Amino acid sequence: MILNKYDDTRFDLTSSADCIDVILLLSWLLRRKSLPPGTINFVSGKGRVTMPPLMESGKIDSLAFIGGSAAADKLIKAHPHPHRLKIFLQLEAKNMGIYLPDLFTSSDNEHMDRVMKETITGTLSFNGQRCTALKLLFVPKKNAEQFTSMLAEKVESISIGLPDELHSNEKYSQITPLPYMKRVQYMKDLIDDAISKGARIVNKNGGSIIGGENRLSWFLPFCIRLHRP
Repeated sequence: MILNKYDDTRFDLTSSADCIDVILLLSWLLRRKSLPPGTINFVSGKGRVTMPPLMESGKIDSLAFIGGSAAADKLIKAHPHPHRLKIFLQLEAKNMGIYLPDLFTSSDNEHMDRVMKETITGTLSFNGQRCTALKLLFVPKKNAEQFTSMLAEKVESISIGLPDELHSNEKYSQITPLPYMKRVQYMKDLIDDAISKGARIVNKNGGSIIGGENRLSWFLPFCIRLHRP
């Protein structure tokens, strides 16, 4: 999402098509706060299409952006007065989880279970679509197989369904459907690319689509292990 400040009372929130559910919920919350009409404006679509005209207009006072550095550079340069633009950037986060060797030699199974639960929360909460998600997990090489197996077991136990669907454990869905079919194909392409390079899926039914023809975007999360000689 990109937040652009026009003046002291008007904001423009630009989001990708993936965020439409969030926008609808946010709109409902803002209406409850009785903000004056026009205070918050939403522009949904591809950033490459929606953002350049806004920046080129020169009407943007502030830019808050989460994304790649190359995209941020282009947006800033598109502004006719970039030296006047107030910029708030959080770019290309590579948040990591580091697992020390003593974790795997400890006899405290409860501690290990807590670690794996935190790993699942860190990597997959909000479907993993958040800038603060864990993206790199550093594990001692000799414990990689053990860690992968435990992670796969946790992924297999994740509840999948609609956001408001209550499961047998009295908790709502942890993983929800992908926003549209292009994302499903994108995930399939990632799997195919990894497998072509010698990787394998280690969790049961990982990468499968469930729910039949009416639920083609219900995509099971997957764990991939790359085997190198």
